[in-house]
Amino acid sequence: MKAALGASKVRPVVLELVREHGPLTHDELIDWYRRLLAFEEGTPRASDSGIRTRLRELVKAGLIVEDAEEGESLFGNRAKRWVSIDMLEGLISDDSYDQRATDTDDD
Repeated sequence: MKAALGASKVRPVVLELVREHGPLTHDELIDWYRRLLAFEEGTPRASDSGIRTRLRELVKAGLIVEDAEEGESLFGNRAKRWVSIDMLEGLISDDSYDQRATDTDDD
């Protein structure tokens, strides 16, 4: 139950990181999240798997999509890169994206 309650706080942070720094691989996203956690007071704590899960929820909500180009993992393997859809299209206002990021189910 505790993890589900924190998900709605982590999800908008993940979305904002992808918006600001995307396209990002999972490894890059986790690295940016850790930097934010270290330097921004009030950033909600999240495990690596929690960050990946929040990203997956944002993909399911249609706010983030897979980039056309592949990236590279920390181990040198091919990795998907993720980009926010407003970076690609700019069709929906930031307010509606932020609301959808907060409203996604916390299953």
